[in-house]
Amino acid sequence: MRHHLSAALIALSVLPTMAPTQAFAWGGDGHRTVAAIAYQLLTPTAKAQVNGLLGDDGGQAFINAATWADDIRKPQPDQPYPGSGPWHYVSIPFNDAVYVKGRDCKADNCVVEKITAFNAQLSDSQLLEGVRRDALKFVIHFVGDIHQPLHACENGDRGANEVQVTLNGRNTNLHSVWDSGIIKGSWGNIAAHQALLTQRAEAEHAKWENGTPADWATESHTIARQVVYPSLGNVPAPGPVTPPVVLPADYAAKEAPVVDEQIVKAGVRLASLLNGDFK
Repeated sequence: MRHHLSAALIALSVLPTMAPTQAFAWGGDGHRTVAAIAYQLLTPTAKAQVNGLLGDDGGQAFINAATWADDIRKPQPDQPYPGSGPWHYVSIPFNDAVYVKGRDCKADNCVVEKITAFNAQLSDSQLLEGVRRDALKFVIHFVGDIHQPLHACENGDRGANEVQVTLNGRNTNLHSVWDSGIIKGSWGNIAAHQALLTQRAEAEHAKWENGTPADWATESHTIARQVVYPSLGNVPAPGPVTPPVVLPADYAAKEAPVVDEQIVKAGVRLASLLNGDFK
């Protein structure tokens, strides 16, 4: 198993996307970092399988696939997966402690059950290659999504999309800050930071290679309750928050360790999932 993020692979993972900027979990840099970490932790067998599905042997296609599920959500002719928006999150009520499928994921239409469903498709060698290729792309992305705390918690505010905040003079919302604002405000040199996170994943992967998508959602929900909402100073009452809460100038730096750890976990767990698929 190769455990060193090559300079070439780092360069591939920081290539900008050509799509217009839009707020999605972890943004492009975060999702590509999850994929880059995972790719380095794949077994040779798993790496050969994903390379075969994606038509690439150097990791570029795997990393690029990390944002595909967000790209296809955007309005476009012949939308390949209409109605896929709810697949990116799960609405566990703020005051509950764990994911409950019957309450939180009606008709299996949430990120927890979609990881399980698409991973089953990916593992089924009898399915058409195109079906398995799309399943792989969804799994790469959704494992990243489920580790964003506000993609697993609902407080009557659409996952904090309606919690208005001001950060460094810019009006935004708490969800967007945790999607990409903290990364943009704290990582500095993206390639260098990705290399550091990959080193951490190499050192800590045994600690994080555990759990199920339901466990990961519960873990993210706990972080939202215990870290993200309290970071506002006071946990708001359920519902939209206006006028904006002014966040301290060093907010991104203070919260970056939480984001970093979640991205490392996501990369490690994605690799573990795929290694299990392709033993």
